Amino acid sequence: MPGSCAQSSAPIAAPNLTIAKAAPVPALEIGAQSTYVLTVTNNGSSTATTAQVKDQLPTELSFVSAAGIGWTCTNASGLITCNFSGTIAASSTSTINVVVTAATSAPGKTVTNYASVDPTGGGNAPAPSPSCTPSTSCASVSSTVGASKRRTEAIIHNYLAKRGERIVSNGLDLHRLYTSAAGTYIDGQKISIDRLIFGPEVRYRTELSDKSALGFHVGVKGLWDFNPIGLRNLDEPTEIEKRSNLHVRFDVGATLYSTSGMSLEVNLGYEGLGHDQYSAKSITGRLRIPLQ
Repeated sequence: MPGSCAQSSAPIAAPNLTIAKAAPVPALEIGAQSTYVLTVTNNGSSTATTAQVKDQLPTELSFVSAAGIGWTCTNASGLITCNFSGTIAASSTSTINVVVTAATSAPGKTVTNYASVDPTGGGNAPAPSPSCTPSTSCASVSSTVGASKRRTEAIIHNYLAKRGERIVSNGLDLHRLYTSAAGTYIDGQKISIDRLIFGPEVRYRTELSDKSALGFHVGVKGLWDFNPIGLRNLDEPTEIEKRSNLHVRFDVGATLYSTSGMSLEVNLGYEGLGHDQYSAKSITGRLRIPLQ
């Protein structure tokens, strides 16, 4: 009887790697760091123990860092090469975080970042470019670079009139004046009825990496108390001096802005420059909380 034989074939188990690239977070912006996330997926039937990913940064972006669990990354003039050692099981993923900054000449430009992976799990990822093949081994994302939110704000206080409370009306209301620790009224107090404040204030605000912001300000202001009341003998309040005076105030401070819209401002002030009989130092804080 003639012999017979049968043949059968089974698919060879092998990894099959693909790559995807997410848009940078936060969006590209001059002076800020942004992170691209590269995701390698194993669509094959066996575990990948090695892999290679390449990422070509556009000339408008500068390399900061690249890292992922099991990945060792190097940068050569904007071409990032990451080699993997570990396990990427079938249907599993592995990610690489690529951190970049945008060049100062890039605001308004649309830039494209290309990446690739060796689909076999080997060390020969195709060149990341518009002509990269096969398509499942290549990924790209285009983003527009935004202008920096770091800016200098110049605020000119051209005119600010502050009208105080008139305390002289048919005599003196001493309960609105300051007393010493012993309870006696302090002699020589002055109360400004009308005040004019004018002068420049410069503010600088810079956004931090977590989207909060820090601001600084400095100001030199003229103060004209054009209707002050000078109180001399407060035990017998009969002597009232009424005259104008002009002096200078210096302010410096900082403000922290949170991502929720809340801000905390601290200001140091020195008042009385140019006035030989008056000086005052102050520290003030201001907390702003949005109502909605």
